[in-house]
Amino acid sequence: MKRKIISIIAILIFLVGVGFFIYPYVMDSYAKYQNKKVMDCFKKDLARMKKTMKEEADLPDGAISEESSNLRRLYKDMQEYNQKIVQEGQEGLHDPFAYETPAFDLRDYGFENNVIGIINIEKMDVSMPLYLGASKENMKMGAVVLGQTSMPIGEKPANMVIAAHRGYRGIKMFRDIQNMENGDVIQIITPFSTLDYKVTEIKIILPDDIDEILIQEGKNLVTLMTCHPYTKNTHRYLVVAELIDDHSDFQMDSFENDNSRDDNNDESVSEENSDTQSVSTEKMITDGKQKNNREQDADTDVIESKRIIWLETYVPIIGGVIVVLMIILGILTTQNKRS
Repeated sequence: MKRKIISIIAILIFLVGVGFFIYPYVMDSYAKYQNKKVMDCFKKDLARMKKTMKEEADLPDGAISEESSNLRRLYKDMQEYNQKIVQEGQEGLHDPFAYETPAFDLRDYGFENNVIGIINIEKMDVSMPLYLGASKENMKMGAVVLGQTSMPIGEKPANMVIAAHRGYRGIKMFRDIQNMENGDVIQIITPFSTLDYKVTEIKIILPDDIDEILIQEGKNLVTLMTCHPYTKNTHRYLVVAELIDDHSDFQMDSFENDNSRDDNNDESVSEENSDTQSVSTEKMITDGKQKNNREQDADTDVIESKRIIWLETYVPIIGGVIVVLMIILGILTTQNKRS
């Protein structure tokens, strides 16, 4: 009887250990399944929208469908929003509520979810829905576009800042962001086109270094942002990428009111910000020293993050193998004693 109780306890302990071992894999697989459902729905809607746009390309505005009208209206509103935040200097980024709040309610444009697109990053094995607004609820589900940063419509100047957790309840998300290198490609699928960005810069900043994620004159950027170092959350890890390709299945000219406004905006923004962008030589030297110190600390943090991730990945596997071997050894030992 005593042996049976001990055996039952041993089995229960083993099952609990197995549960801890498979938990992150189960959660990550379940998250991928949920994300796939959302992304498949988005792709289905997108395919229908593109078909409608092609069929109605030559029709007057009064003859187009409500779906096509919603898409045109969304594109126009996003253009105006991008221009507005440039003119205002993205002042709302200093208010956490502002970047947590979605720039648009996509239900007003015929979208069921608050998903504006899909982000694909082959280097990180990432494919996630892209939600509007960095609210806690959105960040549990996937990647988010921060409010007060640019919408993805392929125009410049723009800097769409995309944030995600550095792992959440066993789900990887942006956990492996330190694997990204210059030249890697980030793909954003939007209702209007597929945008390809090439990584040009990687940096680590303090949480209040808002200037590092602002729109840059004459550039169309996407910036990935997550916590750093892994498990500590004292800094922010940034991956900056610049637009290299804009794949569109239909002409967007019908969405646009004035194709020349980008150049005008660039000139006006340049004039408005010329005073604020000028810095003294002394300040530049000080900033340079601080940057060098930050980069040295960042290198140490990256190494530590990789070590922790390696341990999280392989120690449970090693532990599981040891447990299985111990059980097999125990069975063999018991059989030998009986014989």
